[in-house]
Amino acid sequence: MGLQCNEVAFSAEIMLLDEEMTVDGITARDESGVAPIPSIGWVHHMEGSDNTIGLGLYSFAGFAQNMPAVVGHNILDPGGAAGGALPPLGPLYSEAQFFQIVPTLSRAVTDRLSIGVAPTINLGRIEINPIVFPGPSFGESGAGTRWSWGLGVQAGLYYMHSDTIHYGLSIKSPQWFEDFRTHTVDAVTGLPAVSKLQFDLPMIISGGMSYTGLPDWTLAMDLRYFDWKNTDGFGSSLLWSNTFALALGAQKKVNDKLYVRGGYTYNTSPINSGTIGPNFASPLIQQHVIGVGASYQFADNVDLTMSYNQVLEADQSGPLPAPLVGTITSQVATYSLAAAVTVRYGSR
Repeated sequence: MGLQCNEVAFSAEIMLLDEEMTVDGITARDESGVAPIPSIGWVHHMEGSDNTIGLGLYSFAGFAQNMPAVVGHNILDPGGAAGGALPPLGPLYSEAQFFQIVPTLSRAVTDRLSIGVAPTINLGRIEINPIVFPGPSFGESGAGTRWSWGLGVQAGLYYMHSDTIHYGLSIKSPQWFEDFRTHTVDAVTGLPAVSKLQFDLPMIISGGMSYTGLPDWTLAMDLRYFDWKNTDGFGSSLLWSNTFALALGAQKKVNDKLYVRGGYTYNTSPINSGTIGPNFASPLIQQHVIGVGASYQFADNVDLTMSYNQVLEADQSGPLPAPLVGTITSQVATYSLAAAVTVRYGSR
């Protein structure tokens, strides 16, 4: 409801992961390369109505890891993990992809207050090869994971306190997924088996505000809470803690065609020294993100946006979980470039 025109936007992002896994002084370096991240968004104000409809199609969560086999490494040694006492876990590949379809309806309740609601339809895939979770399939192939469906809902409020100060508040339910199932072989019997993982995504509560009281400037702040601890999989298996995030942004209108912007995000880490061990296949420990970007208006109704974002390097150390032995240190950073085209049509 805050947009002055109808809009459709297309974006593509490429993200490069830089990760190292060190166990007792022996280091392996990730070789995941770049990952593509597409997004499409559409907003349309219904003519003669207080209603606005929209649709989002985007990748909204995920991770990747592609570690080689390393001789002498207590996890990745091709002769066997834990000094040969366990099946070899190297090379180690893990990946999670989550896509979301969000048909949305919002309504202007008053001239200043709007409400919105949207079901969230999800597709997700988690692949870990070999399987690193304790159980009869530990160390066996985890390739061949199929896509799983998930559902949730989100709702929000948008309030214009004045011409220069606007507020927003939203709540997103947990995203409940069916089991992620992988065809494998039972490590004890040697018979075909199906490994099942239960992973959902957390409830998220967000609030934010923007200020446009300075000529040609827009300032914004978001606060966000993630309920990882009570989420199946992340809380129960990976022992993640709840997290808070603070995001700050500023945009400057240079002239009628060019806008430049920058931002910074800080979030508490869901993983600490006591839980880095169970997360060696998914060490999402990053905390600081910086970004810069610009938009240029090529025509009255067409913008091109370019941006660069960097997750600053983070590291965490701690003991490996049984039956593995040793001390692990994970280092993670990411670098991404994105481009988007926005087309506006009609007006309110």
